[in-house]
Parts: sequence; C-alpha cells; structure tokens
Amino acid sequence: MATTYLADNWSAPAIVCPFEGIEMVREFKYTLTAAFVINDLIKLAPIPASAAGILLTSYFIDLPDLDSGGTPTFTCDLGDLDSAARFVAAATTGQAAGYLTPSGNGVAASLPFKYTAANALVLKVHAAAQTAPTSGVIRGFAKYCNVSPLTSF
Repeated sequence: MATTYLADNWSAPAIVCPFEGIEMVREFKYTLTAAFVINDLIKLAPIPASAAGILLTSYFIDLPDLDSGGTPTFTCDLGDLDSAARFVAAATTGQAAGYLTPSGNGVAASLPFKYTAANALVLKVHAAAQTAPTSGVIRGFAKYCNVSPLTSF
C-alpha cells in the first residue's frame, strides 16, 4: 500500500521574501526508514502561497541507490501535488545513485513553473524496486522566487 512520507525538515517554515525576483532556496533531506513501494510519495519541500504567485525555477535531487537488484526496476517521477510527473517522468535515476536536474532528466520546458497557491515538490515512486533498501538519504534543494502581479507566465 502506498504511503506519503515527509522530508526530515518538512515542518520548518518555508522561506519567503516579500520582493519580486529574489531567489530563495529550500534545502531538504529525507532519511529512508522503509523500503519504497509503487506510488509512494515523498513530500520534499513545501511551496509557499504568495499573493502574486511563486515561480519554481530549479531543483536538484541527489538520490542514493534505491534498487540493488540484479535487474533494477525502480523509476521515479518529480512533480507537485497536482501532477507528480510535472518535472521528471519515469526516471531511472535511483537504479544507481545519481541526480535529478532540469537539464539532465527534466521534462522539456517544464520550468519555470508558476504556482498560484501553496503546493509541494514531491518525488513519487513510479515503479517499485526489484530489491529496495531500507536506509539511505535523499537530499537536494528547490529554487523559487515571488512573482510580480505584472509578470506573465
């Protein structure tokens, strides 16, 4: 059965800045405590609400080896609560340790993305591992900024 997990620092207040265009960075870390199964969701970083909107501009996810099987089957998506594969779809990163980045394995033209309400950056298990570990650390960051009401995206 799928489970929703929270990053270790999920409850820390989201970083906000009242000015437009000032880049903010939200770092996160999730310590594995159980083997992932298909459709598990890891909430990595909250995306705060903002009157004019929040523009997600970049991300970096460092994944450990999440499938030590002889024929790895693990794949993952990166997105938000509205679309789990908005930024990365069915990536094989995690079959061996590696990174998720916009230029490396991101969905073309998915960034920048404007949020008009609070949301979350999430990692979803698209296909379960052949042999899933029960320890390891997923870490990374999301970059975002406030948007002016005059800016169109």
